[in-house]
Amino acid sequence: NEMLTAISNQHGKLRQANRALDLKLSELAEANVALFQANKIKTEFLANISHELRTPLNSILGFSDLLTESTDDRIARYGKNIGVSAKHLMGLITDLLDLVKIEAGKAEVRIAQVSVTDVCQTLMALMLPLAQKKQLQLESHIQENFPLVETDAGKLQQILYNLLSNAVKFTPAGGNVTLSAIRSDQNLNNNDSGSVILSVADTGPGISEAA
Repeated sequence: NEMLTAISNQHGKLRQANRALDLKLSELAEANVALFQANKIKTEFLANISHELRTPLNSILGFSDLLTESTDDRIARYGKNIGVSAKHLMGLITDLLDLVKIEAGKAEVRIAQVSVTDVCQTLMALMLPLAQKKQLQLESHIQENFPLVETDAGKLQQILYNLLSNAVKFTPAGGNVTLSAIRSDQNLNNNDSGSVILSVADTGPGISEAA
């Protein structure tokens, strides 16, 4: 009788545990549904806002092209800078659309032959006004006869832009920010893409190991 009573008590405790587990599973299922709906709304928002931002940006790009045709060198230079900034912003919008594709499992990497020299020069022109505003010395060290590399030009430019903008942001006035591009193998033929090393250095506080 004592054994039957103990077994009955254990069965009662097991039923209670099962009911509690069923309740937790139900709550988890509801949370997953809510998370899926929130993620869907976020994805739709990113896609919609990205498309909506393209329209005014295209107008900015169009007017910047007109300014670059000005006979006034100063206005032409301002037009070029506006165009570079607008194109960079367009790239960020494209990245948002890429994020939507990544979440949908349709991410794309656009591999092509890219001139690192052109990418670096474009970024230097873009960052120069910001560096001058903070009284920073902005320099670039790019080896001559730099080879073309096979990569995604947009993503490469975005990575370097993030590094440069952080360097300019956190370097105190009077400091230096340097963008360097070197070939990792000096014995490569000029026509060989090989591999390259890109780096951004500054005289700021740096990043602690803990960070």
